[in-house]
Amino acid sequence: MKRVILVGDSIRKGYREVVARELSGLAEVWSPDGNCKDSRSVLHNLEEWVISRRPDVLHLNCGLHDIKTDFGGEDTAVSLDDYGSNLRAICRLLNGLDGCTAIWAATTPVWLDPRKLVHCE
Repeated sequence: MKRVILVGDSIRKGYREVVARELSGLAEVWSPDGNCKDSRSVLHNLEEWVISRRPDVLHLNCGLHDIKTDFGGEDTAVSLDDYGSNLRAICRLLNGLDGCTAIWAATTPVWLDPRKLVHCE
């Protein structure tokens, strides 16, 4: 049976059960219980979450937590330069996984200009 691993922010937690159900009988689907947070967290936990488990397919989503800011703040949780460095390091480590197909998932769209947000009641 194929091994599929899902790593990503909280949105991944929402589709994990659907993926497991759709791949039932074809693949074992695993993902960390908690939110994988930002690219630093993914890089720090990549050995435990992915490399040691030797998946056939890895579905990876990280970025939304990297760009978060404190209310009123301007600095992101992870700078763009550090985000790029983290992703390059993640890719280098994943290149060592023979037989693993990595799928990059685009992050959730974000509106950075609060004037463009729509208030719904």
